[in-house]
Amino acid sequence: MLLKKLLYLLIFGGFVASCASETEEELLRNSLIGCDTTDVSYVQDIKPILQSHCYRCHATDIATAGIVVEGYNNAKALAQTLRNGQNVLVGVTAHLPGFSPMPRNAPKLSACDILKIRKWVEEGVKDN
Repeated sequence: MLLKKLLYLLIFGGFVASCASETEEELLRNSLIGCDTTDVSYVQDIKPILQSHCYRCHATDIATAGIVVEGYNNAKALAQTLRNGQNVLVGVTAHLPGFSPMPRNAPKLSACDILKIRKWVEEGVKDN
C-alpha cells in the first residue's frame, strides 16, 4: 500500500514538474502546432471564426453597440479601423490593453484563431 502511494506521488510530481517548466512562450508555441497561416482566406478562415464567435452579438440584425461584423465589407471596415495605432479587430480578439475583450462573457479565441485574424489584417484584409 505504501509503495502504491509512493508511486502515485512520483507520477503526480512528474506531471507538476513538467507543466511548471514550460514557459508562456513554449505554451503558446505548442498551442500553435498545426495552425496553418500560409494562405489565410476570408471565406475559409476568417468568416467561420466570426460566425462562431461574433455573429451572436454583431450580426446585421443584432448590431450590439452598433457594431456589425457580418459580411466581408463590415469585417473589412472593422479590420481597417485603428485605435491608438492598434487594429481594432486584432485588439478586441487578442484582448490587448485598451480594448474591450471579445467575445464578451465567453472564452478568449484560440491562439490560432487570433493569429489567423492578425495575419489576414497584415496581408491587407483580402476578400478571398
